[in-house]
Amino acid sequence: MISKQNKNGLGRLRKAVGAAALMTVSGMASAVPVELQLEYSCLFPVAKQQDLILNVTTDIPEQVVVGEVAGPYELNISAHFNGSTYVGLNQTKGGSFEGTVDFSLIATGPGGYLNEMEIDPEVRQFYMKFSSDWAQNGFDILVVNFDGSLPTTPAINDFTLANVGTAVISIEETMSMRLKLKEFLTPQDISGADYLVDEDNFISFDFDAPVTDAEGYFIVNCDYMGDSLEVLTLEVVDPEPDVPTLELEYEYFWWGYRVYLLWSGDEAMDIYRNGNRHTTNKTVNPFKIAYYFTRTEYEWMVCVAGTDICSEPVL
Repeated sequence: MISKQNKNGLGRLRKAVGAAALMTVSGMASAVPVELQLEYSCLFPVAKQQDLILNVTTDIPEQVVVGEVAGPYELNISAHFNGSTYVGLNQTKGGSFEGTVDFSLIATGPGGYLNEMEIDPEVRQFYMKFSSDWAQNGFDILVVNFDGSLPTTPAINDFTLANVGTAVISIEETMSMRLKLKEFLTPQDISGADYLVDEDNFISFDFDAPVTDAEGYFIVNCDYMGDSLEVLTLEVVDPEPDVPTLELEYEYFWWGYRVYLLWSGDEAMDIYRNGNRHTTNKTVNPFKIAYYFTRTEYEWMVCVAGTDICSEPVL
């Protein structure tokens, strides 16, 4: 078994080299490809405690804007069983196995944000074969939905302004698989007290470990062996304010005139006259300015306070 101290960097997030935004959908966050290699220690029938590696590739956004939808994103999950696991399973004379995998992603963030994302893909019938290569190097299976489609993450659409900041996506400490071995011989060919074969040629086990449920599936419980349950982060950001528009209204008097600046939106504005900042962080709208004993008029512009999101200049 690979210990937590000698896991050789497994469980770390690796971003694909040169990753660019893969897709942009209206109303959805852009995503970039990520790869996860997650190592577990699992209790199998016959093979007992063995290492298992989940290789997960998916598209996860680097940032999500409040009010937008992130996902759902497809998960390409490949489970690598080591050679010792193969040797143990092969001793059961099981010709194939099938079942489900249960694991969760948990998103946490500022403002008490919590989103538990259950992911329950299935292992369709996977056929064992007699292979010296498998006995030495192990084998891989693709974890997919029953209809053959890839499992997906739930859509994330519940971030609020209170959650702006860094959100962390973690995995749980444990994962489980619910698997059932199906033999390729006849029940008469199976001997031994450690397993039984039902009328559908499914193998069940009558020893204490691992646990077998009422339907004859054995439960493989797995403990995560990485240093940290946190596998990636994403930034939750404020939506950018709309570009303001500006209108001017004038009142003329014997002593001069007043100009009224009326802008769109509710944000505070910095006000510019002839390209120079005149005043800042103004919330009174319309904002009036008086000029005495002159008829000189100026070009005005407003910008969302502290930003370069500005209206067109108006004269």
